[in-house]
Amino acid sequence: MITVGAAWIWARAVEALEKVGTSTAEGTKELLYAESGQRFFAKVFDEDLVVLVGDADSFEVTARTESGDEEKLSMRPLGKDNARFIGSLPTALGAPVKGDGTIQIRGGDQVSMVYQDVNTSSGDRNQKVLSTTKMVSSASIGFTDGAYREYTNGVFVDQPCFSRVKDWDLDVTDQADTLDVEVFCQYKPEEEDDPTKSGIDLDEDEEVFESRHSLPITITETGPHTGIFTASIPVELVAPADEVPNNGDALYAKEGDQVVLSYRDRVHLNGEEPRELTYVAKILTGQVQDVDITINLVADAELKARKNLIEARLQLRLAEVFKDVGLNEKAAVKAQVGLDKAEEVIRIGIKSGINRSLIEQAYNATWDLMIVQDRLQD
Repeated sequence: MITVGAAWIWARAVEALEKVGTSTAEGTKELLYAESGQRFFAKVFDEDLVVLVGDADSFEVTARTESGDEEKLSMRPLGKDNARFIGSLPTALGAPVKGDGTIQIRGGDQVSMVYQDVNTSSGDRNQKVLSTTKMVSSASIGFTDGAYREYTNGVFVDQPCFSRVKDWDLDVTDQADTLDVEVFCQYKPEEEDDPTKSGIDLDEDEEVFESRHSLPITITETGPHTGIFTASIPVELVAPADEVPNNGDALYAKEGDQVVLSYRDRVHLNGEEPRELTYVAKILTGQVQDVDITINLVADAELKARKNLIEARLQLRLAEVFKDVGLNEKAAVKAQVGLDKAEEVIRIGIKSGINRSLIEQAYNATWDLMIVQDRLQD
């Protein structure tokens, strides 16, 4: 039994679903756009289905892509009139695999929906009603941490600058694709005092920046059919009185500058009018603070082993954090400290009769620390 409140919520949900998707009149030539990676919805309105579907509560339509995928969508009743049906499937980048329940697409793909209308207004039967949707990707860009996961508002000098662009439209082959972006440094020029002006200017214009150094770069897809492109470039600090070099593979900046990532998104959900995307971060000249651990001496063998094991795992966690943000040298140093602690546990275990599980945990920590150092063969 459905209560009055639940019934009202259900009715509102059905009403909202009836508005899902982009609808077109019959025979229209307009090309529709849908966001790649989102669930693909299809709706069918056909008053004949009230009788033709009968006791069966569903039927199928076919989704076909230009790249060769073909999937069946199970259409379910929507609303009270039994003439509206809705179905959906997930979309993903990839080579076409027919019948796997996912619409595989690639950049610029079009999806055609084919519905077998068994009784038309003109009396014809078995007419295929075709609508076509172009799958597009609204790009997103930014500077990230060393793992290319979290966006950041600051870039350290003398450290790599990590750039990330997500744009499924540029995934056009079965290999890792590439795209071009521009990274540049900008600064706010000093304003000269105007003796003729006094007080506060309420009509002050927006801040004006000038470009200091620009570096066009080519960034590479993280793998086949990921749609995510990444690259890292070094950022070098130039003294205030020095000239900025015009060559090299590094981005040159001065203290107080901003670093900007610029990208042109040529196709997106609003159409094929290109849009310019920019992402701004501050140049940071401070030092990354290290983390230290205070060590206390313990006399008992098993307590000492447990203490060393805890410290080894703490160093492992620190090493993993440093590696995630791209500070591989610091990660290797922390991992080596952890290895020394784990080896000490093993040495204590050989000399003394400590709990065997501590030795096993020390070996596990050793393996994890070696993985952080990329010592897979060891």
